[in-house]
Amino acid sequence: GGGGGGGGGGGPSQSVAAWNMALRARLQCGDRAGAVRLYGEMRSAALEPASGVVAPRPATDTLNTLLAGFGGSGDGGAAGRPPPSEWRWLLSDMGKLGVAPDKFTLATLLRLQTDLRRTRDVWRWGRGRRVRRDARTWHHLIEAYIEFGKPGAAPRLLGAMAADGARHGWGWHASGARSNNLYLRSLLAAGEPAAATAHFERWSAVTSGEPLAPSLPAARWLRTPPSEPPDAHSYSIALTAVRAAALAADEGSAERGRGGAAARRE
Repeated sequence: GGGGGGGGGGGPSQSVAAWNMALRARLQCGDRAGAVRLYGEMRSAALEPASGVVAPRPATDTLNTLLAGFGGSGDGGAAGRPPPSEWRWLLSDMGKLGVAPDKFTLATLLRLQTDLRRTRDVWRWGRGRRVRRDARTWHHLIEAYIEFGKPGAAPRLLGAMAADGARHGWGWHASGARSNNLYLRSLLAAGEPAAATAHFERWSAVTSGEPLAPSLPAARWLRTPPSEPPDAHSYSIALTAVRAAALAADEGSAERGRGGAAARRE
């Protein structure tokens, strides 16, 4: 779903909202064919007035509802995401209908991409259409960089997100739990579990009022202290980091032991 369903009051905007609800209900029941038929009536009424079909003109929320429904959640990884042929025609219809994309459109498209090149293309597409980005769209972009093998870009992108949020009044999201979780995940993906553990310890201390250890530096991308404490996902990531750091330490110790034994034999 998303915004853009039309103005307030009675009349057509309420009609669009009702039809959008019907579309959403069909998609939730797995009736894609029914959703397509219903949308087809809205499309015909807008593009073919001579057809005599009486239906409200599709709005941004209409296309967002279909895009999200056809594309799925995108949460199952790149292999589980649908091919573009299942949803790209909706973007073509947006142009034909003169429907402007919004931040929900951009967030959904980012979530559906299967590689970093396509993700970047979608980001540029949104910028070219002057889509106002928000925390959700930034988070999906950063998720893609981590998923597709470029976790080192996360701090830079989190910093850009913080600057964007400060300009548009949602800066606290940039230092919220999800942003910090993404940073933890990027450190793990980059093979830096000790750094992830240190960040989690500092984050927990700052949000609980505990004294900070001098050895816990602040992440440079954080412009303000974390705005939310760690959540359940944070603790799960931190536990993974602790285990990975311990494993790396054990492997390092074993390697040094093997090296010492070889030196003694020589």
